[in-house]
Amino acid sequence: MPPEDLMEINEAVAQGDVERIGIAIRQRLGGRVRDLVLRHAENCLELHGRVATYHAKQLAQAVALEAAGHLRIVNLIHVRRHSARFVDQRPLQPLSEQYFPPRIA
Repeated sequence: MPPEDLMEINEAVAQGDVERIGIAIRQRLGGRVRDLVLRHAENCLELHGRVATYHAKQLAQAVALEAAGHLRIVNLIHVRRHSARFVDQRPLQPLSEQYFPPRIA
């Protein structure tokens, strides 16, 4: 078999691995990874996407490592810890005297 055919077969197997890993991450993490993209290049798999916590990022990496076998994993998933919809927009209120009683001179 010519080397070109072997390269095509290896690339097809690798592409199948990438799809399988992506499915595994989506199944195990549900909707916690947004915009998940996997890029494969020479025994290396890059994970791209967005998550709300570092824990979700670690879980995605653990699932990828478990499913990847021979591929090296590079986790480039971005953690967005402070989303605008979770930030309290109310103005700060002064603390009451119960926390800071008046000083007696």
